[in-house]
Amino acid sequence: MPIYRLIVFFIFAACCSQQVFAADEVALADSTVTISFVCQDAEPGETICVEVLVSNFIDIQSVLLSFNFDPSVMRFVSIQNEALTSGISSYPGPAEVRYIWVDPLAMSVDLVDGTTLFELCFEIVGIPGQSSSIDLSANSLQEITNSASEILPIITNPCVINVLNPNAVGATVTTCGSPDGIQNGDFTITVFGGTAPYTYTWTGPVNGMSNIANSGDSDTQSVPIGAYNLLVTDNTGATTMLSVTIMDNALLSAATPTDPTCYNFTNGRISVEATNGTAPYGFIWEHTTNSQYAGSAFILIEGGSKLLTSLPTGTYNITITDSDGCSAFESVTLDVDEFVFDNVVVTDATCIGSADGGVSISVSGATPDINGDYEFEFSWMAGTFTGNQINEGGLNPGSYAITISDAVVQCDTVFEFTIGAQLVITATIVLTEPSCPGSADGAALVTGVPAGTYDFQKLDSDGNPDGPIVPSSASANFVGLEAGLYGVILDDGACKSDTLWFTLTDPDPMTISILNIEPQGCQFMDGAISVQAMGGEIGPSSDYVYSWNGGALMGSTISNLTAGSYLLTVSDDNMCMIDTTIVVSVAQPPRIDSIVATDLSCTGAPITTLEVFFTEGSFPVTTIIWSNGGSTKVITNQSSGDTVFVTIRDDKFCFDISASYIIPGGSEFMIDSVRLESPTCPGDDDGQITVFSSGGVEPLTYIWSTGDTSTFNLLAGLTAGAYSVTIVDASDDSCGVLEIDVMLEDIESLDFFFTNIDSTGCSLMCTGQATLIPSGGDIGLPYNFFWASGLMETGAQSTATGLCGGWQVVNISQDNFCFFPDSVFIPFPPGITIDTVAFNGIVCSGMDDGFISLSASGGSGGYQYDWAVLPPGPVQTNLGSGTYYVTVTDSDMCAATDSFTIITGASVFLFLDTLTTKPIGCASGNDGAIGLQTVGGTPGYDYTWLPNVSSGPLAQMLGPGTYEITVTDQTGCTDSISVTLTEPEPIQTYLAEIVPPTCAGENTTISIDSVTGGNGTHTWSINGGQQYTLDDTVTVSVGFYSIIVLDEGSCKDTTMLVITSPPPIELSILPDDAIVKLGDSIQLLLTIDSTQGLVDSISWTHDVAGSLLSCYDCIMPYASNVLPTTYFVQVWDSAGCVALESIFVDVDNNRNVFIPNVFSPNQDGRNEDFKIFTGQGVLGIRSARVFNRWGELMVEIMNPELNPDGTFIWDGDFNGELMQPGVYVYMAEILFQDAPDQPLIYRGDVTLIR
Repeated sequence: MPIYRLIVFFIFAACCSQQVFAADEVALADSTVTISFVCQDAEPGETICVEVLVSNFIDIQSVLLSFNFDPSVMRFVSIQNEALTSGISSYPGPAEVRYIWVDPLAMSVDLVDGTTLFELCFEIVGIPGQSSSIDLSANSLQEITNSASEILPIITNPCVINVLNPNAVGATVTTCGSPDGIQNGDFTITVFGGTAPYTYTWTGPVNGMSNIANSGDSDTQSVPIGAYNLLVTDNTGATTMLSVTIMDNALLSAATPTDPTCYNFTNGRISVEATNGTAPYGFIWEHTTNSQYAGSAFILIEGGSKLLTSLPTGTYNITITDSDGCSAFESVTLDVDEFVFDNVVVTDATCIGSADGGVSISVSGATPDINGDYEFEFSWMAGTFTGNQINEGGLNPGSYAITISDAVVQCDTVFEFTIGAQLVITATIVLTEPSCPGSADGAALVTGVPAGTYDFQKLDSDGNPDGPIVPSSASANFVGLEAGLYGVILDDGACKSDTLWFTLTDPDPMTISILNIEPQGCQFMDGAISVQAMGGEIGPSSDYVYSWNGGALMGSTISNLTAGSYLLTVSDDNMCMIDTTIVVSVAQPPRIDSIVATDLSCTGAPITTLEVFFTEGSFPVTTIIWSNGGSTKVITNQSSGDTVFVTIRDDKFCFDISASYIIPGGSEFMIDSVRLESPTCPGDDDGQITVFSSGGVEPLTYIWSTGDTSTFNLLAGLTAGAYSVTIVDASDDSCGVLEIDVMLEDIESLDFFFTNIDSTGCSLMCTGQATLIPSGGDIGLPYNFFWASGLMETGAQSTATGLCGGWQVVNISQDNFCFFPDSVFIPFPPGITIDTVAFNGIVCSGMDDGFISLSASGGSGGYQYDWAVLPPGPVQTNLGSGTYYVTVTDSDMCAATDSFTIITGASVFLFLDTLTTKPIGCASGNDGAIGLQTVGGTPGYDYTWLPNVSSGPLAQMLGPGTYEITVTDQTGCTDSISVTLTEPEPIQTYLAEIVPPTCAGENTTISIDSVTGGNGTHTWSINGGQQYTLDDTVTVSVGFYSIIVLDEGSCKDTTMLVITSPPPIELSILPDDAIVKLGDSIQLLLTIDSTQGLVDSISWTHDVAGSLLSCYDCIMPYASNVLPTTYFVQVWDSAGCVALESIFVDVDNNRNVFIPNVFSPNQDGRNEDFKIFTGQGVLGIRSARVFNRWGELMVEIMNPELNPDGTFIWDGDFNGELMQPGVYVYMAEILFQDAPDQPLIYRGDVTLIR
């Protein structure tokens, strides 16, 4: 079964954002693939191709790459010169190119370093001075895999393309149409090249002229719709002409957001739409604060849209550009309420163990359930709880976390808090370390802080109780402790401490270093030991105590010792002890190894040098005494024949005395005799020469003429011949050099004479003879003859008969030890030779087409050819397999025999090779292949195809049909095969019924009813995206869709469809800037535009408790609110579609309170009383007081009834008396609708006049 690789990718490409991939900043791994770009600068309007080179492109099975560039500078044209076959390129947006390749054979590919993977070709659309980099997209998936499906690291070497200023004058122009066909549109011209400044004119519905100062500058003109010709002239008079058309359809855009379902989800969506202008449209989008979310895309048709998905909250900027270069800008914000925590109160616990801490939190925001509740999960208990208020107690000090989830699945947050302790119990711990390593006399005195009575529980290093509790005490002294980690918990009955840890440490262990051991000498008790202790506890004025053998000796150094063992005990200030045993040995005496004499004398002269060689014992040798008075290791001028001995001694009086030594010397040097041993037989190499001499000074050196030099007087392994030897002795005053020549001879050889030699009758007959007569040798012994023919005889001569033609060998010996060979030639006539003229020795199975043609030569001629089973003659035909024997006889009846074997050749068999044979992948395809495998026969096969599609064992690019193939081997044997290739049925896709959305913004589903044709299992995708099975149902919004069905061979069927929905219900609420005065109301006007049908129902809500509407199901309610309020309205039409709109009504918080600063109670009917004037928004006056300048209360009014003409406070009377004119102080508490329980206090002064 073929193997296919499914690649799913998501592209988020920004115009010009780059991620650092620089090769010099990346540590290369062995498998890292390097991608390099080769750019070239170009002029506007030119098309250039960027080479994409690869290195370390080894064992690669798939490639997914996305490239980004600046679309205002370059426009993608194509990919060319691909090194890989079956690559797929796409252009998903104006700032991105995508390339996908998967090895169709599921194997892998290697490319040589520096190979061009492909070329990216662009048209330059920018102006001179602009530039664009080309690199892998930083926000897109880049993936290169090897045959092990491993994703390999990638590094890049990007490049930059610069737009050059051309020599010739040039220009570009963009247009934007009129928004309504009545107003003007505009064109923008940019001029470059040539020689500035420039003048340009336009002719069309209106004519005009303008100037451009510099190369690269632009100019925009607003003109009526219609066709225009633009003529640009530079300063030298060079011109260029452009034509443009101003359309009556200015580009319009819209961006419709769908908020994420949770504040930390990335499932928001934005639908980008483009109308009017000139399709297709390209747009670039980016998140304003998160560059990870950015990219580009196309809208292919007018009125089409593109859905951006998987977006987080935030603001997105979208720039849409049509094909004329006209742009529109949209800014869209995705927002979701986050969790809000109010009234957070964390109460510390009394102490550890009191379990009386707590936390109180009010939760709001996000998306509560229908009851306004959330789900809580507490880190300190199991289970989940529901509500919007958290009130938890019974907590000990520590860190805690609460996971809060709203009605959206997996939308949660974590609130973390810490409970402290009002009372913290701790302790002071005084440690007494163990006195010695391993001793259990350490202690810890634990005293509670603050001072009080506690129970003390000691713990081991694992935190487990260790020993009984020390109850009701201000402190606890734990004794008998070894070194280690301990804990302690204090408990006063109500509160506990944390585990308080402490560590007891052993003192440094003591060690003993042996500084010196001196063994006992050979004559006296003079051994010694020196040591040094370290570690333990030693004060600055104290020292270790060294005790030897229980105190018999003291100190770090002891001397005058005999050989034996000594026990040392060392103690420190803490009386910690360490001991060791040290052995003192007996000194080893020196030993004389030899006395060597050099400079020997042949004459007895005093020239000899003596040297003593010895091995030292335990101590160095310090004294050498020779018997003849010498005192050094080497003594000179000694005479041969003298007798000496030597004594050596060390400082410990250990010594050795040599045996007596006679100084060697020489005497008269001469050769006494020579012994020769001849080789055993003539020519052998086992002879020997031995030379005997006397006198001289040994060793003697023998220098032989053969090149051998040795100290032996024997030279062996010699053949007969002349030899010489030179003998040299070892004396320094030269006893002389001896020379001698010797001759080593063979034993006597034999001589031979052949006679009576007779030839053979036929060349192959053994009828010859010869007589051998020897001479020489030992006349007392007979001759023994040994012929190669097998004849053996003894006598004075030998006659051999029955000899074959040619050289015949005979060996002669008298002692049967030494043999003397010789040979004699026996003449013979020429032999008969059988030559093959023609021969077919291999026949095909079942065939009798073998033949043999012979020709004889030699002998006496007149040949007769006789066959064992065939008629006579030199030629035989129509032969089957078998062995055929022939005898050729000449006129002398001499004969020669030969045989010929004809075999049946191996049958040739033609088979279909299933590995290279490939069926036709898709209907009407020509990608079939037939591979053949030939077995048997004689290699060197020829293939004949019918029809003639190949001349070898493989034919490719085949369409459906029957193919006849015949193979012929080198012997002519054949086999044939017939192969039929069929094509699959074309894929036919049948979609299930698609129900159009009832309402705007609703989704529908796409599913497959059935698929016929193709091969194997089918999958399908929407717009080439994610692959689905035939059982999958996919939810989609309105839009244009390409349904692509693939079979297992990647054959496809494409179905295009358009899903539309009714337009949405359009709602608007007036007034635009709604503000209601405190205590007043405002009328809201709802306008409904529905093309679906009649309005079915209206429902108003608001987000502030206490705000009111005069009606909740009408189109013109009155709104009354004392706090800023958002009013929401939902409208359902008769089709069940719903629309939502809202209006924010602010509140004018001006306080309608007026308090006069003068009144005149003089009975003139004007301004008689002190009044407080109130208006809308005032609930009442809780109290009002008036004081004179000495602080005496003149009047107090509580909760008076409000009067629109002014609420009475005081008439200037106090206890029945009229008060004198003057300044009085007032204080009033006034309540308002927006804060009915929180009065505002008004203070001031009022003047009473008469």
